[in-house]
This record gives sequence, structure tokens and C-alpha cells, in this order.
Amino acid sequence: MRAHNEHRLEATDRAAGRLRLECAGGYTDMAGEWLTTQCHGWGLDDATTFKLQLCMSEVLNNILRHTPEGKGGDHVLLVCARHPSPCLPANHQADRSSTAPCISLTVAHQAPAFTPPAPDHRAALSDESGRGWQILRAWLDDVSYRHRLGVNRLVLFITP
Repeated sequence: MRAHNEHRLEATDRAAGRLRLECAGGYTDMAGEWLTTQCHGWGLDDATTFKLQLCMSEVLNNILRHTPEGKGGDHVLLVCARHPSPCLPANHQADRSSTAPCISLTVAHQAPAFTPPAPDHRAALSDESGRGWQILRAWLDDVSYRHRLGVNRLVLFITP
């Protein structure tokens, strides 16, 4: 497994970082270490860092598990950024008066489009898929998805 551009920061104020990973078993460990370094560098608490890391791991594991053989790219791009608050969509119900920074984590992977389950979807424990979305929606402030030019982009938003 190789990490490309590991810990290369885009902005001089350390407002964003990128990591390009080869899609292979064990890449969630490397991504987790990178994300922890990013979050702790911004002074985020351990609970927020853990939630974002667990949600990222869920997404990365699903890329490995659900991308059809031969239909996906061999790399995943992660972009983690710190934004002034609020960075959530205007229609979001979160407390918009907060002065805490907002963290976004973009996961980009070349693969066929997929349809996320509806927000009110409740997967049973015995269901093969869908439970991860419940975790994402419970622990994050917002999740957005789009497919464009053959690339899936999932953006996870969390405020401490």
C-alpha cells in the first residue's frame, strides 16, 4: 500500500490537507492516522475526531466492499478542511450561531454512481447494507453526495 502526497497541506495556515491512497486492504489505518493528525493539529477534541474517523472508515470500507470488480479507480482522494463556522448548508437545522469551526472531509473515488438511502431509511441489523448511513447521519452534522464525470464525492461535515 502506498500513500501519495502524504500530509501535503494545501494552505499555509494548515486549513486543509490532502491524502491520496491506493485502494487496498489496510488503507483505513493509514487514513485514520492522517485524519487524526489533521484534527489534532486544529485542536479538535478526541470525541469529534473519533466520530469523524469512524465515519471515514465506514465510507472507505464500503468503497472496497461495494465497488464492482474492475469498475472503480485504484485510488481514493481524501481532502480534510477546516472552515469558519458555519459551513453547513443554509437549510441545515444545526445551531448556526456557533463560533466553532466546521470540518469537512471529502472522499473522492472513481466508480459507478450509487443511490444513497433516503434519510428516513432505517436498516435492520440483519440487513446486508444501509446501517453505515445511519451511523453517518447520527454522528455527522451533514453528509452530501454527488456523482460527476465518473467520480463519486461524499462530503462529511462535523462541528465540534
